[in-house]
Amino acid sequence: MTESYETAFPTHERPRVFVADDDPSQREFLKTLLAPRGYDISAFDRGEDLLDAVFKNPPDLILLDVMLPEKNGYEICKAVRENRAALGYIPVLLVSVLSDSLDRTFGSEAGADDFISIPFVPEELVSRIKSLLRTKKQYDQMAQSKKLLEEKNRRLLEMIDRLMEANGSSGRR
Repeated sequence: MTESYETAFPTHERPRVFVADDDPSQREFLKTLLAPRGYDISAFDRGEDLLDAVFKNPPDLILLDVMLPEKNGYEICKAVRENRAALGYIPVLLVSVLSDSLDRTFGSEAGADDFISIPFVPEELVSRIKSLLRTKKQYDQMAQSKKLLEEKNRRLLEMIDRLMEANGSSGRR
């Protein structure tokens, strides 16, 4: 049975973006900027709430403020990266009023894919989001291809074992 990529591995109709920022006006601005461009936005005021949602229904991208109550953006980013095996690849774009190169370094070490400082040019943010989503799509396609190849390899090895048993051999060496 041959399946096309599209039918075997459906993608989201609208890219799901989780936004975490403790500033309600920043959350609203990001929703207002991105929703009309076709993004399905879920906004959170605490990193813990975002992290709970990520584990329940992983998004396609996370926009994450660094300075959040309780767990900061770096800690949330690390938690997402440490659970990549379960979650898959989720790009994280840190969006913060912090602008020091050390803050960018901390973000990179935490596993962030990109960092943009507030204030930013809206079109630059949209461009970075598109780029990160293209990267995610490529990663997801490679992961699915790997999964298919592993399954085909498993089936092939089972067939070899059955053929060897039918021919009186003791199995693969």
